[in-house]
Amino acid sequence: MTHRLGEEIARGTRSTVFAWGRDAVVKVPHADTPDEWVEYEATYTAAVHAVGAPVPRMLGLEVMESSLLDAGVAPELGRVLRLRL
Repeated sequence: MTHRLGEEIARGTRSTVFAWGRDAVVKVPHADTPDEWVEYEATYTAAVHAVGAPVPRMLGLEVMESSLLDAGVAPELGRVLRLRL
């Protein structure tokens, strides 16, 4: 099943968070966000969840096609964090 970005939930200095289906979100880094930052955030998000902190569970770090991303939010091929709420 293919999802499209849902409603914008939050916007920060490095990324924008969108609804993704009924129980997940996608964190889309802004075009000027370094790849290293995306990888670091994925690592610490998974680690913090693993020790029982009340944070979303990391579902994956992946590259999505531009047709799934809103123009101006991410580069043509964007790395995104998928998180389960």
